[in-house]
This record gives sequence, C-alpha cells and structure tokens, in this order.
Amino acid sequence: MHFICVGTPQKRNENAADLTYVRSAVDSILPLLKPGDVVVGKSTVPVGTAESVADRVEEREPAAELVWNPEFLREGHAVDDTLHPDRLVYGFRPGEGGTRAARKLDEVYAAAVSNEEFGRFCDAVRQLPVQCRRVFVLKKVYGHSQQEIANQLGIAENTVEKHIAKGMALCLRYMKEQAGEKDESVRKRRRAASTAVRGRHE
Repeated sequence: MHFICVGTPQKRNENAADLTYVRSAVDSILPLLKPGDVVVGKSTVPVGTAESVADRVEEREPAAELVWNPEFLREGHAVDDTLHPDRLVYGFRPGEGGTRAARKLDEVYAAAVSNEEFGRFCDAVRQLPVQCRRVFVLKKVYGHSQQEIANQLGIAENTVEKHIAKGMALCLRYMKEQAGEKDESVRKRRRAASTAVRGRHE
C-alpha cells in the first residue's frame, strides 16, 4: 500500500492548487507498483485530479487500484487529526477491484479508529470534576448500581444520579468538540475546487 501525503499549496498570487508535489509522488510510486497494490491519496486536490492519477496507475499496473482518502484537518491540529481521524471518506472506481482496495484500507484503519474512539472517551472522562468522575467510572466502567455507589462514596442516590447525568453530558460535549469541523481543510478544498471549475469554463 502506497500513500500520497504531500502538500498542495496555493500557487503564488492565485487560488489554484499547486500539484507539483502530487505529480512527483505519483512518478515515484508508479515504478514500484505490483499486482494487488493500492495507492491511497491523502492530499487535498482539485476536482478531477484523482481520476487522472487513477488513469496513470491503471496504465502502469492494471491490477493495482487507487483509493482517494482525503484528510480532514483542523487548523492547529494537523498531526493529531492525521493520527486520530474522526471520519474516513473513500473515493474509488466502481467494480471488484475498487471494492477490494477499499477493504484493504479498512483493515489499515480498523485498529486506529477503534483505539481513537476509546482514547477520546478516556480523555473525556479525565476532564470530569473529581467526584463526578468517580461516580461516572463506578457506574459506566465497573457497572455498580446507584445504591452501591451511594453507599461506597457516602452520598445520596439522587446525587449519584445527578453526577451520572452531568458526566454523560460533559463527555458527549467534549467528544463532539474534539470531532469538530476541520475548517481550514474545507476552505482549502473549496478554493481549489472553485478554481478548477472556473478553469474548465475559461
């Protein structure tokens, strides 16, 4: 499996994306392709770029496939979002080959996604106030009843109930914030796409 993870900066004094590094990466990968290989595009590119790369891959090795799997990176969180993505979007050609390639990429991401989900939950729990965290962990992790928790911590059952509700609300809010929109990547994608569309009509 070969990943294309290079920059696509804007051209100087233009909104168009500079694909020099993408083309260079593709040129480096093509001689290495073998039957069954998968090329995965991660870079943010204009409309039509993936199709042209797929054509080049197919021309060089008909039994290899291209899957475009764009990143969704928030400004200031690029490394964390790359290592711990909150969403995975694939683009591939229809047919058995494309489906098989997508499944291979699924296998690569499966463990990472599972670990990321659990890690985000653990991070959320760590953000809870001390007493709320104790109650929440006893209930959600160890499965104790509200009465057992009340007796163990010396608090009322209705207080236990309030801590659990508060813990759930705070965890959900924290996880939602961590999975927020990756605005810079979206803006970049829109600028490049808009320029590509205008270029086709000029």
